[in-house]
Amino acid sequence: NICGDHPQVPNGVVVEEERHYLKYQCPNYYKLVGSDTVVCQSDGTWSEVPRCEEDFCLLRAGDYSDLKLTIDKFLRNEETQALDCVDKWHFPNYSVVRCINGQLQVSR
Repeated sequence: NICGDHPQVPNGVVVEEERHYLKYQCPNYYKLVGSDTVVCQSDGTWSEVPRCEEDFCLLRAGDYSDLKLTIDKFLRNEETQALDCVDKWHFPNYSVVRCINGQLQVSR
């Protein structure tokens, strides 16, 4: 191959490899930005390499004292979950947690 070593894509993996191209994929909780295919060009360089960007929010146990959360929880972008709250009022209650573009939104 005239292009040499495969270009590195942090958090990405090569899922298909042919003589003149590579196809990349990102793992769960990451999104691919750019073309998933990188081509070995006639001048011996690789075409533009994609990026794997974080596509999640991290809800850390202890950051929200009203939530019953004993371990850190990952939510994918645009994922919504109802999480139990600490019982202060003697009836079941919950908070809706949503991940929007890497930012957590937590209802009262």
